[in-house]
Amino acid sequence: MTQNSDQITPVRLSEAEERALRMVRSSGVLVSRIPDKSTDFIGIVDMPGRRVFNGLVRKGLIFETEEDPVTLPDGTEFEFTPSMELTDEGEALCEDLFGSASPDFKF
Repeated sequence: MTQNSDQITPVRLSEAEERALRMVRSSGVLVSRIPDKSTDFIGIVDMPGRRVFNGLVRKGLIFETEEDPVTLPDGTEFEFTPSMELTDEGEALCEDLFGSASPDFKF
C-alpha cells in the first residue's frame, strides 16, 4: 500500500512484478542481469524484464543503487555494478504479501 497524507491506496501488482519483488528481496538483482524483455518458461515469467523493474521503481517499491567509484591502492578505479534494492515501502509490502523475511537474510 502507498500512503499519501491520510489516504492509503492499495498497490496492484502483476505476477511478473511479484516475481521481481521476490527476487530483489531475496538477494537484490544486478542491473546488468535484467533482460530487456521478460523471459518465460511454459507461460510462467521466469525473469522479469527491464519494463517490469522500471514499473516497480515508479511505484516507489525498489530503487537502483548508485555508488561512487573506489580508487584502489594501485591507482585504478573500481566501479560497482548497480543493483535493484527494496525501498522501505517495498519491504513493508513484501512483508504484507509474502510474510516476514527469514532471519537468514536480515542484514
